[in-house]
Amino acid sequence: MKKASPKPLTQMIARYIKGLAYRDIPERILGPLRQSIPDTVGCGLVGSTSGFSRLVSGYVGDWHSDGEAVIWGTGMKASAPFAAMANCASSHAWDYDDAVFPGTCHSGSVTVPTAFAVAERSRSPVSGKELVTAITAGYEVSNLIGTALGSKEFASSGFYNSVPTIFGAVTTAGKLMRLTEDQLVRALGLAATQSAGLYSATLAKRFNAPKAVMGGIFAADLARRGLEAPPDGVEAEYS
Repeated sequence: MKKASPKPLTQMIARYIKGLAYRDIPERILGPLRQSIPDTVGCGLVGSTSGFSRLVSGYVGDWHSDGEAVIWGTGMKASAPFAAMANCASSHAWDYDDAVFPGTCHSGSVTVPTAFAVAERSRSPVSGKELVTAITAGYEVSNLIGTALGSKEFASSGFYNSVPTIFGAVTTAGKLMRLTEDQLVRALGLAATQSAGLYSATLAKRFNAPKAVMGGIFAADLARRGLEAPPDGVEAEYS
């Protein structure tokens, strides 16, 4: 019996991201987001004083990258991927950032820093509704991936939260950058090839989400420039 071909999940997710409009978001989603967005920024401002965040922000500052976006809690600016990485590190520093279930991922500290940095970098105005729509899409996709991977075996492998977070970041970035559906497919594939990180009892765990944020923006940027990526990055089976 011939094995059935997997559904084109990457294409379906890209179509969802491209098609989502603010008017499609129900109040039961918008209500919590009105709390989650400022809560994430607040976590970032408080977290920016932590030793971990200062280490990451200091590293970002050493690169002297273009001042496209603000690094929260500091007087510095950096290129969007680096600023978002630093702001995610601050938001996640004390583990007070929100969590989404059943995907069990910290979507706020990933999507909000990504959205703010990409919006600051944008050469065309980004409305509040566009920002909220992109963050919503990021929450939805990261939770979808996290739920799909939520087996005990996968969770115990040590990679749990680190995998869905990059999909939340690339979704948020790609939506705000107004990528085409084909570009979103490639961006998701480029995110998939970076999805890794260990759930270890060290501060390396805290770096999983910031690295995912930077990688998600990289993926969206490179997809827009035309870098090839697997069109089935989410559902493909490799051996």
